[in-house]
Amino acid sequence: MRKVFIDTGGETCPKKKSKEVMAALIRSIRRAGLGGEVQVIARGCFGLCNIAPNMYVEPEGIWYSRFTLKDVPVIVRQHLRNNRPVLRLIHYPDRLVPAKRKRRTLRDRSTRVKRNRSR
Repeated sequence: MRKVFIDTGGETCPKKKSKEVMAALIRSIRRAGLGGEVQVIARGCFGLCNIAPNMYVEPEGIWYSRFTLKDVPVIVRQHLRNNRPVLRLIHYPDRLVPAKRKRRTLRDRSTRVKRNRSR
């Protein structure tokens, strides 16, 4: 079962309509027929107040931030139903880069640092 955590605590998240987002998420999940496959859990503060509302999807480990009520059906349809994360709303999209490509990028950076030190 997939779990979706929504930050609803603190001072900022309620002002940024996190409870309304959670209600819309539950409605969209039911409409998509995913009620038995996705559990929505209200959480306290994630500490990401400046980019609220925030949503964390397990088991993928994907953070959605700065989304609106209009984005909720898109997240449900594209990610929760069709297993394709909504890239434009992900807080850490670089974590979705394939591991092989990521390692090469890091190696290239360390090579550049060594060259700069030898000068």
